[in-house]
Amino acid sequence: MSNVKPAVLAVIVVLQLLQVVSLAAWLFAILFVGAAWAEEQANAGTVAFVAAVFGYPFWLLGMGVTTWVLVRRRSAGWALAVAVIASVPVLLLLVAMVLAG
Repeated sequence: MSNVKPAVLAVIVVLQLLQVVSLAAWLFAILFVGAAWAEEQANAGTVAFVAAVFGYPFWLLGMGVTTWVLVRRRSAGWALAVAVIASVPVLLLLVAMVLAG
């Protein structure tokens, strides 16, 4: 990791912290779906949503591991690209919240 610039490592760490914080939104989504099922208001869309949402932590884990494997192999550019791609959903949600507010 000695060839990787500290600024690149800092950006990767910040992006991955943002991804971890996004798991709070994931938890709230699961709770809201559970409430819909409790009220018997769930439909096929709810089931599809849950299937997609349950895969999110595994996707983040895979992207995080991939990022740090690339850092260890001194491919900082690719590691930064993977971290940015993994952060796109969170960044889009943040932009949507700012624009809606």
